[in-house]
Amino acid sequence: MPLPSKQNELYERILDDMRRNYYPGALLPSEPGYAESMGIGRSTLRKVLTRLEAEKKIQRTHSGTYVLDEATGTCPKFQSTERPVYVLLPCSNYMDAIDKYSLDITRQFISGAMRAAVETGRQIVTLPVSETNRDNSVECIDIAWSQLSILRKNDNVIFLGRWFKRIVPFLAQTGCRTAYISQYPKPFPWLIKRNVPHFGYVGYSNTAFIEPAVEVMRKNGVRKIGCLWFSLEPEERTVVERSFAESLRKAGLDGTIADIDFHASAVEKQRRLGQFCSRNKFDGLIICPHLRDTGWNMPENPAVLKELFLVMDARGAEWLPACARKTVLGANSVFDVSYNIAKKLLVSEKLAATENYPYVFMSQSREM
Repeated sequence: MPLPSKQNELYERILDDMRRNYYPGALLPSEPGYAESMGIGRSTLRKVLTRLEAEKKIQRTHSGTYVLDEATGTCPKFQSTERPVYVLLPCSNYMDAIDKYSLDITRQFISGAMRAAVETGRQIVTLPVSETNRDNSVECIDIAWSQLSILRKNDNVIFLGRWFKRIVPFLAQTGCRTAYISQYPKPFPWLIKRNVPHFGYVGYSNTAFIEPAVEVMRKNGVRKIGCLWFSLEPEERTVVERSFAESLRKAGLDGTIADIDFHASAVEKQRRLGQFCSRNKFDGLIICPHLRDTGWNMPENPAVLKELFLVMDARGAEWLPACARKTVLGANSVFDVSYNIAKKLLVSEKLAATENYPYVFMSQSREM
């Protein structure tokens, strides 16, 4: 039954007053005082408050009436029985110490998890797990284990990258619900062995990049593709070669992979790139997602790239060759992925899967 227009007007007026003058968790004045300040009777006020309570905009308790967070229907004043979402970070000053790109990725990662936490009425806690951030270029070797003592069974934990590999057995043994973003398809077997609820997104991976990159080439009329990688481990090389071959088969194209030593000098990398391109006569070249990690500032005018159609990860954009016929950059949103894994962690009872998250390709043409 529709409410009388007068009562609707009072409802809107009181709701507007609450939004303007009170924050989530704030205690409203007593009913007599609030009714007097609004210039209405107590019985009228009670009817409006009853409606607001039904809509989860306020909470009435023995100690008074509190304003709720409209986004979540929760009151920050009352401690939630739900445990927070823990976001693992390498060290306490990590945000100050990393490069601009890694800083942007980390911000997106935290922000995505925070949105999911807010939507589900949870708190989010960042947890630095090392004092020095020392690693062996793959994983942390200096863990402050006491920092992890706060974690309990069924706590929700998310992290970014294989840097936290040494911590995963602890998370598995503790029974934490775990979600992660990694560049490797099955990076943490401990989670599977212990049958721990977990969910992973495979991003930045070589295989996740190859297939859509080949498809972009096909759509742009490229017939023969070179695929440039740096220092692939034997197992990873096998996976990449299979992925590239399968992608070429689906697209009906021809191509070859080159693997250049990560530690070679810039001159040597340029020489090997020249040999690779000149011997195979490509009309398109895919450059691996980790170009920026090699420290190779690709020269402005390498003759071998002059007529090529390039596809590369946006993380290498600062070294974008100015001479290429056309360059297409691939990128993926860490914010969206972080939001998705955190949301899945918080609302799904069953977790045991990995997914690739897609690249979005943006064209950047060069006039020759």
